[in-house]
Amino acid sequence: MAIRPGICGTVWRRQSVAVPPVRWLVLGACFSTGRAFSARTADGDGSVNHVFVRCKSSGSMIISLYNVFEHPPTTPLLLYLPPSPQSHIKATEDFEGDVEAQPASYTDDLASPPDYLLRQNIPIVSIRYRWSAAKIDEASSETAKRDARTKVPPLTHIWPTPLHDVMFAYDWIQKHLAPPPVEVTKPGRARRPSFSKRSRMQPRRDLYVYGSHLGASLATSLALTESYRDRHMAIRGVAAYNGIYNWTAFVKMAADGIPVADNATTIKRIAPGTPSLSSLFATPADLFDTFLSPCLFFRTPGLVVPPVDFDEEVNRTRIEEAELRLEQMEDRAALDVDGVPIPKRETSILIMGMSQKSYLAFPPMQSTLTIPPALLMHTLAYGEADAVDHSTNSKPRPRKIPEAVHGRNSYAAQADEMASLLRRGIDRYELKRKKAAEQIVLPEYKVVENDNEADSRSTESERRVQQVGIGASPKNGSLELGEKGQKILLGWLSEHMKKAGKNSPKL
Repeated sequence: MAIRPGICGTVWRRQSVAVPPVRWLVLGACFSTGRAFSARTADGDGSVNHVFVRCKSSGSMIISLYNVFEHPPTTPLLLYLPPSPQSHIKATEDFEGDVEAQPASYTDDLASPPDYLLRQNIPIVSIRYRWSAAKIDEASSETAKRDARTKVPPLTHIWPTPLHDVMFAYDWIQKHLAPPPVEVTKPGRARRPSFSKRSRMQPRRDLYVYGSHLGASLATSLALTESYRDRHMAIRGVAAYNGIYNWTAFVKMAADGIPVADNATTIKRIAPGTPSLSSLFATPADLFDTFLSPCLFFRTPGLVVPPVDFDEEVNRTRIEEAELRLEQMEDRAALDVDGVPIPKRETSILIMGMSQKSYLAFPPMQSTLTIPPALLMHTLAYGEADAVDHSTNSKPRPRKIPEAVHGRNSYAAQADEMASLLRRGIDRYELKRKKAAEQIVLPEYKVVENDNEADSRSTESERRVQQVGIGASPKNGSLELGEKGQKILLGWLSEHMKKAGKNSPKL
């Protein structure tokens, strides 16, 4: 293992084939927010670089670049979000300090993306987000030791840490992996060719994101909020496997009107591979975050207030205490100024209540956001019929939106609701916004909508948003795709990424 200085820090190189030094110079020059600490060959087919990305006060996370520098800078990138979070690695919280102690141990603890993705000739960026309530070992860093002395609670990586990690990683990718501007010469007039003008053009680079299980929720939210059609580098497509897009479905209303969150046993039965809610979130209110539950970009949750605690008994006790305080306050102010008794209100409605679900306008009409092409794959629970690939249907689906609610909650129900909401957003808002722009350009042209046009709009949404059931869950408990799912995903990636690569300019 050779150690050589980088432009902004020390770079460790461990490789089985030669890597051109210029790549390290380009990568090292980008370390205003990150530092590469190792490089090696992945199965002898290409290089992999690992980079620390600082996430403000929450420490740092790691992104891994697979074969990124083996392709032109305009080649489409695949962002990979693994099914489970990256476990804590020593010294990642204090990489500004002494990280020279065990540089080789870092790469040993980093799981690679699936082999079927690495075998493809595409550049991959693995975003190793952190998401766990486990406390960091006090001996793992000087920061933890200092916090222990000052009685500061040990740092945990519960929500919204994974969201922040993904956004910091995405900002780093936008800043450091965007293609450089190129000079374009505009020819002058034929009689005076010496007056040619030079201008700088920003080449386009398309990004595609794939995530499974916990990574699927993050991948879908990232795609819905970063798919700007007018930007040179943005998300152009998303693929997800066994994602949970509506976490509020794990909350139910008890018979006495008290909300209850599902326990670990129920979650394991409904969504195998998903950890308990208490190990991922601080409070049940986090389940109602739109960036965690992307379905809430399109509709309201239907619940006024979430549970106050994951423990059913604790939640029940706190709500009963709150109701008692409200009753005491009402008793003290039971009479108005005229001495007329005031009817007592139903205090439980103040604590928790139901509201009518309503749809929201997404993407916003004044925004350049667009709903990207989406592939939603899911396994089927025991007794469920095989799902249909709706992208191949010639007849549009009914307009009624299925919902993943308590009692009807599974990976298939989650994907069905998310796909239906995406199609509705395309039909109701995105194509409507496009039609409104056409009327501005040609005000004398009056658009008359008929049944055939509605059918064509629905066909467009069916083509762009695909939902596929891939059979039962793997018997070995793996969180990765099986052979059937791999074939479907690789076909979708090949169709979209190769098409995007043909439209990119050659530098």
